[in-house]
Amino acid sequence: MINCYIVDDEPNNVDSLRYILKNNHPELFVLGYQIDPSKAIAEINQLKPDLLFLDIQMPNKNGFELLIDISHKGFEVIFITAYDQYGIQAVKISALDYLLKPIDESELAKAIEKAETKINAKRKNSNLENLLRNFNDEKTDSKIALIIDKQTKYVPISEIVRCQADNNYTEVYLIDGRKVILSKTLKDFEEMLAGFGFLRCHHSHLVNIKYIQGIQGPGFNKILLNNDVLIPISRMKKELIKNTIPKYK
Repeated sequence: MINCYIVDDEPNNVDSLRYILKNNHPELFVLGYQIDPSKAIAEINQLKPDLLFLDIQMPNKNGFELLIDISHKGFEVIFITAYDQYGIQAVKISALDYLLKPIDESELAKAIEKAETKINAKRKNSNLENLLRNFNDEKTDSKIALIIDKQTKYVPISEIVRCQADNNYTEVYLIDGRKVILSKTLKDFEEMLAGFGFLRCHHSHLVNIKYIQGIQGPGFNKILLNNDVLIPISRMKKELIKNTIPKYK
């Protein structure tokens, strides 16, 4: 779902665009709209849309001036104008696209498709952001950046119970029960978490030693975590585990 916002000083144009989007583009959700560009600024900063449909010629404040005044600029823009000469200026400030009034639905569809491509690519890239942040303050636990609910949050490494491979993705399980899926391999996490008490017990599993409760199963081939989850131990890792975990030496 792509969240969008409409700014146009002509109510009929707003209603027409909302109707087209609702009936022909279910992948778009209109968060809000405004005919007064000055009032739109606060709403856009608060709602943080993915896509902005923006009229250029408006009284008191034109579309370019509105963009300058918006602090949240993490969206794509489709300019809407009744004057062709403004299209060149829009392109110069890196607009995604521009449409002439009255809006041609086929041109609108092309512009939306371009916007979706850029927005989805941006989301994918944001999911790749997963860097360790170490704080110098000795009272602050070392943290790792995780994308949770579309936001980057810094989670103490000590709160990671385990990581599990899922092809080129990794499922990260936190102490509070949350599962976060990130587009990094388990090997990436093994390298990032080296020195923080994590053990690669299986080609698909990385566990935090502090949450190990015991070793079970036939031939002691499973790790029991303190949340009662059993994690397999590969045959090649058995000796490593015995020698690494102090209470099982």
